Amino acid sequence: MFFKILIKNIFYFFKKIIDFWIKDSLFFLKGNFERTIKKLEKTFAIKVNFYYLFSPLYQDYTPVGYFFGFLIRFFKILFGSLIYLLLFLLFLFIYLSIILLPFFLVFKS
Repeated sequence: MFFKILIKNIFYFFKKIIDFWIKDSLFFLKGNFERTIKKLEKTFAIKVNFYYLFSPLYQDYTPVGYFFGFLIRFFKILFGSLIYLLLFLLFLFIYLSIILLPFFLVFKS
C-alpha cells in the first residue's frame, strides 16, 4: 500500500514538472509575444496601412501621390511583416530551446 502511494506521488510529481515546463512556459511566452506584437503594432501600423494601401499620402490626389502612397505603405507593410516574422522565429527558437533543454542536459551527461 505504501509503495503504491509512493509510486503514484512520484508519477504525479513528474507530471506536474512536465506540465509546468511545457504548458506554463508556452503560456508565458505566448503572452509576451502578444504584448510585444501589440507594442510593435503602434509603431508599424500594419492594419492601418493595409486599410489605406490604395489611398494617397497627405491627401495628394495626383497620380504621383497615389504612386508614392502605395509604394511607401507597401514597403512599410513588408518591413513590418518581416519584423513580425523574425520576432515569431525568435520566440519559437526560445520555446524549442526550453523544451529541448532537459533532453540535451540528460544526454550530454
